[in-house]
Amino acid sequence: MQVVDTQAAARRWAQTWERAWATKDAEAIAALYAPGAIYRSHPMRDPEPGGAFAYTQREFALEDSIECRFGTPVAAGGRASVEWWASYVEDGRELTLAGATVLQFDAEGLVVDHLDYWVEADGRRLPFEGWGGSWGDASDDCGAPIDQPQHRERSAEHTPFSRYPGSLLPGKLCVG
Repeated sequence: MQVVDTQAAARRWAQTWERAWATKDAEAIAALYAPGAIYRSHPMRDPEPGGAFAYTQREFALEDSIECRFGTPVAAGGRASVEWWASYVEDGRELTLAGATVLQFDAEGLVVDHLDYWVEADGRRLPFEGWGGSWGDASDDCGAPIDQPQHRERSAEHTPFSRYPGSLLPGKLCVG
């Protein structure tokens, strides 16, 4: 019997969503889900007919100027929770959506159950200090703690979100 590496599956899910939401790539997102996966965009809503693909196609058609970040997954036993933070323009209004997604994975690491919890606010709002997970002992591809001086922002890729190390794609450059 195959057992999923839940942390790896959740990290892949978060990294793909972070890239694909900003570029409106509904197909990349849909590839993360098993056929027939349950997709709820809110706990008070019915499952989405057509799953992740139908939902993202519909919502991406409404959103422009998307900036989003996903936090470090918390994962165990085939289930994971991932924080996310996004700002975008919809119908000429700038909005910020902050939330968390609870996921269940199958043995192949595909999502079989997706449930979003979120809140919306007017305007573009930055994540609060420390958002996205506990980074005090975390390290990145440089092998050094994320809050250490050898991490400098890439000025060419700087966005308001890149100052927050909670992102899985933090716009940081390893130096020294």
